[in-house]
Amino acid sequence: MTFAEQYAVTTTLVYCGASTNASSLAQTQVLSGAPWKANSSTEITSIPEQVESTKPFTVSARVTAPDATPSQFAGTQVEFTTQDGTSLGSAAVDPSGVASRSVTLPSLHPGQNSTVHQISAAFTGNEVIESGTSPARTVEVVEKIWIQAQRSPSINVVETAEGANKKVSISSTVSGGNLPSDLRVQLYRNGEPFGESKPASGALNWTDTVVQDKNDSFAVYQVKIVELFEGDHRYFGQSAERPVLVLGSDPETDLVPGYVWTSAELINQAFLDPFGFWRAMQSGSISGS
Repeated sequence: MTFAEQYAVTTTLVYCGASTNASSLAQTQVLSGAPWKANSSTEITSIPEQVESTKPFTVSARVTAPDATPSQFAGTQVEFTTQDGTSLGSAAVDPSGVASRSVTLPSLHPGQNSTVHQISAAFTGNEVIESGTSPARTVEVVEKIWIQAQRSPSINVVETAEGANKKVSISSTVSGGNLPSDLRVQLYRNGEPFGESKPASGALNWTDTVVQDKNDSFAVYQVKIVELFEGDHRYFGQSAERPVLVLGSDPETDLVPGYVWTSAELINQAFLDPFGFWRAMQSGSISGS
Protein backbone atom coordinates (compact mmCIF):
# COMPACT_ATOMS: atom_id res chain seq x y z
CA MET A 1 0.00 0.00 0.00
CA THR A 2 1.57 3.30 -1.08
CA PHE A 3 1.64 6.52 0.90
CA ALA A 4 -0.83 8.06 -1.58
CA GLU A 5 -3.19 5.11 -1.12
CA GLN A 6 -2.98 5.20 2.68
CA TYR A 7 -3.57 8.95 2.96
CA ALA A 8 -5.70 11.41 0.98
CA VAL A 9 -3.03 13.08 -1.18
CA THR A 10 -3.10 15.60 -4.04
CA THR A 11 -0.23 16.62 -6.33
CA THR A 12 -0.11 19.95 -8.22
CA LEU A 13 2.46 21.39 -10.64
CA VAL A 14 3.87 24.86 -9.86
CA TYR A 15 6.13 27.06 -12.04
CA CYS A 16 9.26 28.51 -10.57
CA GLY A 17 10.24 31.77 -12.36
CA ALA A 18 13.40 32.54 -10.40
CA SER A 19 15.60 31.42 -13.25
CA THR A 20 15.40 31.37 -17.00
CA ASN A 21 16.09 27.63 -16.73
CA ALA A 22 13.41 27.04 -14.11
CA SER A 23 11.24 23.98 -14.60
CA SER A 24 7.87 22.81 -13.39
CA LEU A 25 8.10 21.41 -9.89
CA ALA A 26 5.76 18.91 -8.27
CA GLN A 27 4.23 20.10 -5.03
CA THR A 28 2.61 17.42 -2.83
CA GLN A 29 -0.01 18.43 -0.32
CA VAL A 30 -1.52 16.13 2.32
CA LEU A 31 -5.19 17.07 2.61
CA SER A 32 -6.25 14.67 5.36
CA GLY A 33 -4.52 12.89 8.20
CA ALA A 34 -7.16 10.12 8.41
CA PRO A 35 -5.65 6.84 7.10
CA TRP A 36 -7.42 4.79 4.46
CA LYS A 37 -8.34 1.37 5.96
CA ALA A 38 -7.40 -1.91 4.29
CA ASN A 39 -10.33 -3.99 3.09
CA SER A 40 -10.88 -7.28 4.90
CA SER A 41 -12.97 -10.45 4.53
CA THR A 42 -13.82 -12.93 7.28
CA GLU A 43 -14.81 -16.58 6.98
CA ILE A 44 -15.31 -19.49 9.36
CA THR A 45 -12.77 -22.09 8.31
CA SER A 46 -13.31 -24.91 10.82
CA ILE A 47 -16.55 -25.92 12.51
CA PRO A 48 -18.25 -29.31 13.04
CA GLU A 49 -21.49 -30.02 11.21
CA GLN A 50 -22.94 -31.83 14.24
CA VAL A 51 -22.27 -31.61 17.98
CA GLU A 52 -23.72 -33.22 21.08
CA SER A 53 -25.84 -31.08 23.36
CA THR A 54 -23.83 -29.31 26.12
CA LYS A 55 -20.50 -30.50 24.64
CA PRO A 56 -17.91 -27.79 23.81
CA PHE A 57 -16.30 -27.66 20.37
CA THR A 58 -13.70 -25.51 18.60
CA VAL A 59 -14.57 -22.98 15.92
CA SER A 60 -11.96 -21.12 13.86
CA ALA A 61 -12.15 -18.08 11.60
CA ARG A 62 -9.69 -16.44 9.23
CA VAL A 63 -9.49 -12.73 8.44
CA THR A 64 -7.92 -11.83 5.10
CA ALA A 65 -6.63 -8.30 4.49
CA PRO A 66 -4.23 -8.28 1.50
CA ASP A 67 -3.11 -4.67 2.09
CA ALA A 68 -2.36 -5.13 5.79
CA THR A 69 0.82 -6.45 7.37
CA PRO A 70 0.78 -9.28 9.98
CA SER A 71 1.70 -6.86 12.77
CA GLN A 72 -1.36 -4.73 12.02
CA PHE A 73 -3.67 -7.52 13.29
CA ALA A 74 -2.36 -6.85 16.82
CA GLY A 75 -5.18 -6.13 19.25
CA THR A 76 -7.99 -7.25 16.92
CA GLN A 77 -10.55 -9.89 17.82
CA VAL A 78 -13.25 -12.07 16.29
CA GLU A 79 -16.54 -12.54 18.14
CA PHE A 80 -18.61 -15.68 17.43
CA THR A 81 -22.39 -15.28 17.64
CA THR A 82 -25.55 -17.29 16.95
CA GLN A 83 -28.35 -16.22 14.62
CA ASP A 84 -30.21 -14.43 17.43
CA GLY A 85 -27.15 -12.39 18.41
CA THR A 86 -26.13 -14.51 21.39
CA SER A 87 -22.39 -14.17 21.91
CA LEU A 88 -20.38 -17.38 22.16
CA GLY A 89 -17.23 -15.48 23.10
CA SER A 90 -14.31 -13.77 21.36
CA ALA A 91 -10.80 -14.77 20.34
CA ALA A 92 -7.71 -12.74 19.51
CA VAL A 93 -6.60 -12.65 15.88
CA ASP A 94 -3.03 -13.89 15.42
CA PRO A 95 -0.57 -12.37 12.89
CA SER A 96 -1.73 -14.83 10.22
CA GLY A 97 -5.33 -13.65 10.61
CA VAL A 98 -6.64 -16.74 12.44
CA ALA A 99 -8.83 -16.72 15.55
CA SER A 100 -10.01 -19.88 17.36
CA ARG A 101 -11.86 -20.65 20.56
CA SER A 102 -13.88 -23.34 22.29
CA VAL A 103 -17.62 -22.61 22.40
CA THR A 104 -20.76 -24.32 23.71
CA LEU A 105 -24.21 -23.92 22.18
CA PRO A 106 -27.40 -23.78 24.25
CA SER A 107 -28.60 -27.21 25.37
CA LEU A 108 -31.62 -28.94 23.88
CA HIS A 109 -35.00 -28.35 25.46
CA PRO A 110 -36.79 -31.30 27.12
CA GLY A 111 -38.26 -33.54 24.43
CA GLN A 112 -36.00 -32.13 21.68
CA ASN A 113 -33.88 -34.60 19.71
CA SER A 114 -32.02 -31.97 17.68
CA THR A 115 -31.94 -28.32 16.70
CA VAL A 116 -29.95 -26.14 14.29
CA HIS A 117 -27.89 -22.99 14.92
CA GLN A 118 -26.34 -20.49 12.52
CA ILE A 119 -22.94 -19.22 13.68
CA SER A 120 -21.14 -16.13 12.36
CA ALA A 121 -17.73 -14.57 13.05
CA ALA A 122 -17.53 -10.77 13.44
CA PHE A 123 -14.08 -9.16 13.04
CA THR A 124 -13.64 -5.99 15.14
CA GLY A 125 -11.14 -4.29 12.85
CA ASN A 126 -8.93 -1.39 13.99
CA GLU A 127 -7.59 1.96 12.78
CA VAL A 128 -5.95 0.39 9.71
CA ILE A 129 -8.14 -2.66 8.85
CA GLU A 130 -11.87 -2.60 8.11
CA SER A 131 -14.21 -4.65 10.30
CA GLY A 132 -16.48 -7.32 8.79
CA THR A 133 -18.70 -10.34 9.42
CA SER A 134 -18.45 -13.82 7.90
CA PRO A 135 -21.25 -15.74 6.20
CA ALA A 136 -23.10 -17.96 8.69
CA ARG A 137 -22.27 -21.65 9.08
CA THR A 138 -24.78 -24.28 10.22
CA VAL A 139 -24.27 -26.55 13.24
CA GLU A 140 -26.76 -29.22 14.28
CA VAL A 141 -27.05 -29.94 17.98
CA VAL A 142 -28.15 -33.52 18.71
CA GLU A 143 -28.81 -35.52 21.84
CA LYS A 144 -26.03 -37.97 20.98
CA ILE A 145 -23.63 -38.58 18.10
CA TRP A 146 -23.58 -42.28 17.26
CA ILE A 147 -20.71 -44.20 15.73
CA GLN A 148 -22.14 -45.49 12.46
CA ALA A 149 -21.70 -49.28 12.29
CA GLN A 150 -22.96 -50.44 8.92
CA ARG A 151 -23.49 -54.14 8.40
CA SER A 152 -24.10 -55.70 4.99
CA PRO A 153 -26.75 -58.41 4.60
CA SER A 154 -26.46 -60.47 1.43
CA ILE A 155 -29.53 -61.83 -0.34
CA ASN A 156 -29.93 -64.96 -2.44
CA VAL A 157 -33.24 -65.73 -4.15
CA VAL A 158 -34.05 -69.11 -5.74
CA GLU A 159 -37.24 -69.50 -7.80
CA THR A 160 -38.93 -72.86 -8.34
CA ALA A 161 -41.94 -73.31 -10.61
CA GLU A 162 -45.00 -74.81 -8.96
CA GLY A 163 -47.48 -75.02 -11.81
CA ALA A 164 -48.27 -71.45 -12.83
CA ASN A 165 -46.91 -70.13 -9.50
CA LYS A 166 -43.39 -69.68 -8.18
CA LYS A 167 -42.00 -70.90 -4.89
CA VAL A 168 -39.36 -68.47 -3.69
CA SER A 169 -36.54 -69.38 -1.27
CA ILE A 170 -34.63 -66.45 0.22
CA SER A 171 -31.41 -66.74 2.22
CA SER A 172 -29.02 -64.19 3.69
CA THR A 173 -25.83 -63.76 5.70
CA VAL A 174 -24.66 -60.62 7.49
CA SER A 175 -21.09 -59.36 7.23
CA GLY A 176 -19.19 -56.18 8.02
CA GLY A 177 -17.83 -56.73 11.54
CA ASN A 178 -18.85 -57.93 14.96
CA LEU A 179 -22.55 -58.59 15.42
CA PRO A 180 -24.19 -57.73 18.77
CA SER A 181 -26.11 -60.66 20.20
CA ASP A 182 -29.40 -58.77 19.96
CA LEU A 183 -28.91 -57.57 16.37
CA ARG A 184 -31.77 -58.74 14.13
CA VAL A 185 -32.67 -58.66 10.43
CA GLN A 186 -36.03 -58.34 8.71
CA LEU A 187 -37.11 -59.56 5.28
CA TYR A 188 -39.17 -57.09 3.25
CA ARG A 189 -41.56 -57.95 0.41
CA ASN A 190 -42.61 -55.02 -1.78
CA GLY A 191 -41.45 -52.62 0.92
CA GLU A 192 -43.44 -54.26 3.73
CA PRO A 193 -42.07 -56.50 6.53
CA PHE A 194 -42.49 -60.19 5.65
CA GLY A 195 -42.63 -62.66 8.53
CA GLU A 196 -40.83 -62.16 11.83
CA SER A 197 -37.39 -60.65 12.31
CA LYS A 198 -34.53 -63.07 12.99
CA PRO A 199 -31.21 -62.93 14.89
CA ALA A 200 -28.51 -61.65 12.53
CA SER A 201 -26.09 -64.37 13.60
CA GLY A 202 -28.57 -67.22 13.10
CA ALA A 203 -29.90 -69.11 10.06
CA LEU A 204 -31.50 -66.58 7.76
CA ASN A 205 -33.94 -68.41 5.50
CA TRP A 206 -37.44 -67.57 4.32
CA THR A 207 -39.89 -69.08 1.83
CA ASP A 208 -42.70 -67.45 -0.09
CA THR A 209 -45.01 -68.19 -3.01
CA VAL A 210 -45.78 -65.73 -5.76
CA VAL A 211 -49.17 -66.74 -7.12
CA GLN A 212 -50.21 -66.27 -10.72
CA ASP A 213 -53.03 -63.80 -11.23
CA LYS A 214 -54.81 -62.39 -14.26
CA ASN A 215 -52.23 -59.64 -14.32
CA ASP A 216 -48.53 -60.05 -13.64
CA SER A 217 -47.56 -60.74 -10.01
CA PHE A 218 -44.43 -58.84 -9.05
CA ALA A 219 -42.57 -59.28 -5.73
CA VAL A 220 -39.38 -57.46 -4.68
CA TYR A 221 -37.39 -58.90 -1.74
CA GLN A 222 -34.85 -57.09 0.44
CA VAL A 223 -33.15 -57.91 3.75
CA LYS A 224 -32.60 -55.06 6.23
CA ILE A 225 -30.84 -54.74 9.56
CA VAL A 226 -33.32 -53.80 12.28
CA GLU A 227 -31.79 -50.52 13.44
CA LEU A 228 -30.08 -50.99 16.80
CA PHE A 229 -28.53 -48.45 19.17
CA GLU A 230 -26.09 -50.09 21.54
CA GLY A 231 -23.36 -48.37 23.54
CA ASP A 232 -22.02 -45.63 21.25
CA HIS A 233 -22.93 -47.48 18.04
CA ARG A 234 -25.82 -47.35 15.61
CA TYR A 235 -26.16 -50.58 13.62
CA PHE A 236 -27.88 -50.46 10.25
CA GLY A 237 -27.65 -51.77 6.68
CA GLN A 238 -29.59 -53.42 3.89
CA SER A 239 -29.15 -55.80 0.98
CA ALA A 240 -29.79 -55.17 -2.68
CA GLU A 241 -33.32 -55.70 -3.98
CA ARG A 242 -34.22 -58.94 -5.78
CA PRO A 243 -37.36 -59.07 -7.96
CA VAL A 244 -39.49 -62.13 -8.80
CA LEU A 245 -42.11 -62.04 -11.56
CA VAL A 246 -44.98 -64.42 -12.31
CA LEU A 247 -46.58 -63.59 -15.65
CA GLY A 248 -50.32 -63.06 -15.64
CA SER A 249 -52.80 -65.58 -17.05
CA ASP A 250 -54.28 -62.92 -19.36
CA PRO A 251 -52.50 -63.01 -22.76
CA GLU A 252 -53.07 -59.26 -23.05
CA THR A 253 -50.88 -58.57 -20.00
CA ASP A 254 -48.28 -55.89 -20.66
CA LEU A 255 -44.71 -55.91 -19.43
CA VAL A 256 -44.41 -54.87 -15.78
CA PRO A 257 -42.89 -51.35 -15.75
CA GLY A 258 -39.35 -51.30 -14.39
CA TYR A 259 -38.88 -55.08 -14.37
CA VAL A 260 -35.48 -56.34 -15.54
CA TRP A 261 -36.02 -59.50 -17.56
CA THR A 262 -33.62 -62.43 -17.51
CA SER A 263 -32.78 -64.29 -20.69
CA ALA A 264 -34.62 -67.38 -19.36
CA GLU A 265 -37.79 -65.37 -18.89
CA LEU A 266 -37.54 -63.86 -22.33
CA ILE A 267 -37.07 -67.24 -23.96
CA ASN A 268 -39.18 -69.56 -21.81
CA GLN A 269 -41.94 -67.51 -20.27
CA ALA A 270 -42.93 -64.74 -22.64
CA PHE A 271 -42.89 -63.60 -26.23
CA LEU A 272 -43.01 -60.32 -28.14
CA ASP A 273 -46.26 -59.74 -30.02
CA PRO A 274 -46.46 -57.77 -33.31
CA PHE A 275 -47.26 -54.61 -31.37
CA GLY A 276 -44.14 -54.81 -29.20
CA PHE A 277 -45.74 -56.03 -25.94
CA TRP A 278 -44.50 -58.95 -23.87
CA ARG A 279 -47.25 -61.58 -23.46
CA ALA A 280 -47.59 -64.54 -21.11
CA MET A 281 -47.29 -68.01 -22.61
CA GLN A 282 -50.68 -69.74 -22.72
CA SER A 283 -50.72 -73.54 -22.51
CA GLY A 284 -47.66 -73.85 -24.68
CA SER A 285 -49.15 -71.75 -27.44
CA ILE A 286 -47.75 -68.43 -28.61
CA SER A 287 -50.41 -67.72 -31.18
CA GLY A 288 -52.60 -65.76 -28.81
CA SER A 289 -55.57 -66.48 -31.08
